Amino acid sequence: MKIEINKDFSSEYKDEFWKGFSGTETVCIGIAAAVAVGVIAFCHFKLGINPGTAVYFGVPAAIPVLILGFFRYQGYMNILELLQSIALCEKTKILKMNMMTGSRNRVFAIRRDEKNGVYADTKKTL
Repeated sequence: MKIEINKDFSSEYKDEFWKGFSGTETVCIGIAAAVAVGVIAFCHFKLGINPGTAVYFGVPAAIPVLILGFFRYQGYMNILELLQSIALCEKTKILKMNMMTGSRNRVFAIRRDEKNGVYADTKKTL
């Protein structure tokens, strides 16, 4: 028995901008090349290092920019989206809610305890 399953659209059909790279990847390649050339030029003109040797300083300087463009957390979220998601989770650790029954001055919080793990807690506020 063969069951057809649809392909994951976002991973199977990549958004191509130039030669198989997405727009974000293409921009990061350009920025990484500019960073590498800038470091090589600085090393050559300001420090007097041979350009062939200065490449050994320029390429490692460009690697973080390439990682920003190409790395995908869990296959779909780039690093900037991951950092935004982490910041949102930090902002919403304590959730305030208005309950229709009982006291309206309660705060619902999800707390992490090393012994007990994660648990929900409500406390009365003034």
